[in-house]
Amino acid sequence: MSIPIDLSGRVALVTGGGSGIGEAIATTLAQAGAGVAVADLSQESATRVAESIRNCGGKAQPIQMDIANAASVAAGLQLVRAELGPVSILVNNAATWVVKEFKDTTSAEVDRVIDVTLMGTINVTRAALPDVIEQRGRIINTISDSARIGERDMSVYAAAKAGLIGLTKSLAREVGRDGVTVNGVSPGTTSTPGSSAFIEGAGGPEKLARAYPLGGSVSRRTSPTRCSSLRRRCRRGSLARSSASAAASRWSDDGTPKRANRFRRWRCNRHRGRPRSWPLSRARAGPPRRARRRQ
Repeated sequence: MSIPIDLSGRVALVTGGGSGIGEAIATTLAQAGAGVAVADLSQESATRVAESIRNCGGKAQPIQMDIANAASVAAGLQLVRAELGPVSILVNNAATWVVKEFKDTTSAEVDRVIDVTLMGTINVTRAALPDVIEQRGRIINTISDSARIGERDMSVYAAAKAGLIGLTKSLAREVGRDGVTVNGVSPGTTSTPGSSAFIEGAGGPEKLARAYPLGGSVSRRTSPTRCSSLRRRCRRGSLARSSASAAASRWSDDGTPKRANRFRRWRCNRHRGRPRSWPLSRARAGPPRRARRRQ
């Protein structure tokens, strides 16, 4: 497959890159010319994907990393910098879940889901962020629709992904001025080895596909390869640039909308001596009717 962008000289770190969506993302970025650090809890899986990339002429380094462990993350980043260079593209894809009713979950299961899905992403992002800022790079987080609308039997996972959405938006506001974009991609249910149990529990791929507006097969519409193309478009900027760029254009440093600030200045210049502010909802309509008659 030909990738119409050139990422030569860039270094991408993909967590959960040993299988499924992460494997497809790592392969796609390598095809675009990036050096890829394939990070996974399983050394065997990471090595398999990295060797596959090398056999196709790409550059890859397997990294055994437990993202829930800050020390493991730090050691992995040190190896990435030594073998490939500073990270300029960070793909936070690793996650875990349990499929059962919330009342049946154990404390250990809850801790593991939160530690990997949310805290693991925080650990990796915090460790790699100095490199990404220096390279004016990109951060892409795998989020989930379950965080917005909920998901039966996956309450803890949905809660962790909701936290990840908040992290994505907040971090985008922080680093946007440094030239770093932060995007969240929600792939929907994807046919991977890790999601096979959930798909079968939901009645199989064809039944699950009917929950999507365009229907079709889950395996066809949401394959790992299709998901990896979304990450590639985020890297190019052909999707929404990032919530960082949008936030920087809409909001002032004091947290008020820039449009509202312009309206207040206009009101003060034209109607001096009137301390009572007009409602912000009238910003588009202009001054109140009474004020117009006095002009």
